[in-house]
Amino acid sequence: MKEIVKEYGGGLYELAVEEGAELEERLLAETRMLGEVLTDSYLRLLTTPEIPKTERVGLAAEALDGRVHPYLMNFVAIMIERGAAREIPGCFEEYERLYFQRHGILRASAESAVPLTDAQREKLTARLEARTGMRIELSCTVTPGLIGGIRLTFDNRLIDDTARTKLKTIANSLAKAVL
Repeated sequence: MKEIVKEYGGGLYELAVEEGAELEERLLAETRMLGEVLTDSYLRLLTTPEIPKTERVGLAAEALDGRVHPYLMNFVAIMIERGAAREIPGCFEEYERLYFQRHGILRASAESAVPLTDAQREKLTARLEARTGMRIELSCTVTPGLIGGIRLTFDNRLIDDTARTKLKTIANSLAKAVL
């Protein structure tokens, strides 16, 4: 991870912690929202040397004014002024990583061939929380090619309990079998 991302993302998080849990949560939500809005083309605009820095800062301030906390608006302005606007999304990821670490939250993703029901999501979340001892933030995606079952990714682990993987295992076993 780039030092600037750790330094600035961590600094933003420390500032939020000093101000209290309410701001910490608000900035988490706002950094997530901004992370989705800051596309490559928008970041390219914020780093274009042909546009003076003051004008780039003004464009960002105009877009964010009243929509995000002043601390976050100032953070974006500082990153633009320092020529590090492309690092903003990484700083937001660092903020989230520190938030999750402090609050005992683990991100997990589940892939399935069909959408999981609310009951299945709740059961899966509860089982993962029991297994890890942490709160789980679960994101679910549908991947029809899995045929059936589920593929979980969490804490740098992969649990693949899909029909596709089971069929591949059987096929490999049959291919190795000596008749």
